[in-house]
Amino acid sequence: MSQSADSIRQAAVLLEALPYIQNFRGQTFLIKVGGSAMEEQSLVDSLLRDIVFLEAVGINPVLVHGGGKAINKAMKDAGLEARFVGGLRVTDDATISIVEETLARVINPIWWSASSPPVARPLAWLAPPSSAASA
Repeated sequence: MSQSADSIRQAAVLLEALPYIQNFRGQTFLIKVGGSAMEEQSLVDSLLRDIVFLEAVGINPVLVHGGGKAINKAMKDAGLEARFVGGLRVTDDATISIVEETLARVINPIWWSASSPPVARPLAWLAPPSSAASA
């Protein structure tokens, strides 16, 4: 596709999106990003471009991430079976304990300290621990 044709296609997409942009300006979007999506760099790059665009047009994106794969593995390691009803994880006391531990120490280790409980931080997954970056 020529650069001119690509520019025309991009302009057409923006014109189509304009009523939605105007309607949702100032609103907050909660965006849940599954762990599988975070495994492919091209998907991460595309997602981040879209999030930057949302901010640029006045929409407030808030990202939360899943940890389903890591949680399922931790539950299996603990001898527990993950149970879902209607696509939602059933979280009894044993399960919630594993979920909290996994999200705090495996998914968000940079925000965990032994002396304090896990703390939610926006965009935590964008700032990997320095040890992970150098490995």
